[in-house]
Amino acid sequence: VFDGADWMAGQHVNTATAQATFSDDAGTSVTVSDTDDAHYLGVTPGIEVVKDISIDGGVTWINAMVLPGPMILEESGDPLFRFTVKNLGTVPLDTTLSDSVFTLPAAAQPGVLAPNDGSPGGADEFVYIFTDADWVEGQHVNTATVDGVYTDDAGNTVTVTDTDDDCFLGADPSLLVLKEVSVDG
Repeated sequence: VFDGADWMAGQHVNTATAQATFSDDAGTSVTVSDTDDAHYLGVTPGIEVVKDISIDGGVTWINAMVLPGPMILEESGDPLFRFTVKNLGTVPLDTTLSDSVFTLPAAAQPGVLAPNDGSPGGADEFVYIFTDADWVEGQHVNTATVDGVYTDDAGNTVTVTDTDDDCFLGADPSLLVLKEVSVDG
């Protein structure tokens, strides 16, 4: 057993060759040899989540990761959040999506995403728009988290995770007028 090889991504073939020569007492020699190939695919799991916010009913989307984020008046209505999950790896991933503030419904669960095909959309990508967020006064910050699980043929399991923050400022402007009277000028 040789265990000195380093793991590498991609398809690999390694050929072992053995050769032996046997001579009998009469001086006759025969050489025998054999080769055998061993194959493995070094896989690279990877996952990404992008959480965007819309403050105009889904017309435009902003990846608002820096405070304070977009400012929203209560009269503008409730924000929408779009979650985009992309499998960046070379193997299928069983994925789950969660949020630090919102309870996401079952429809927000991506399930198994196909390996990355290098193109936008498709079976390696999942998009969900969350419409149950309420406008709140003050600073709002929350984090989307996606976990992707892959189990190889030997039963080894790896979990890859990604997070993305989004924020907005629920603006509630007010004005205070203070009028003072001076009796001495």
